[in-house]
Amino acid sequence: MHSVWIALHIFGTVIGAGAVTTAYARELYFRSHPEEIAKRGSLPVITPLLNIGFAVIILSGFGLYLANPAEFNASTGFIIKIALVLVLLLNHVFLNAFLRAKRSELKTLSVVSDYVSLLGWYAIIAVSVAI
Repeated sequence: MHSVWIALHIFGTVIGAGAVTTAYARELYFRSHPEEIAKRGSLPVITPLLNIGFAVIILSGFGLYLANPAEFNASTGFIIKIALVLVLLLNHVFLNAFLRAKRSELKTLSVVSDYVSLLGWYAIIAVSVAI
């Protein structure tokens, strides 16, 4: 069962990191090609992909944790990962609940939130590899 939890955890991380990377790459494209901004539209798939990524990593992480809680409780890397996931989850909820509707008014805060998301997912990957 451990291998299944690991595979699901990797899958969830790939979905989440892939979604924010896609969104960020898209934004970079439109920043460097302002003449194409009229074609921008929205990319409604990002939020559902992030929701799926979060759900999968939280559920699979819980499954992994239950297999050996003493080992995880003693791991600094695990505590860092939990903190990063919590920060990213709060950022995601904040971004979708508050910033999306006021994105043009709160541009700087929105950009900071986007960078927190992008860097946070990659920080989770880095900590996971280091554990």
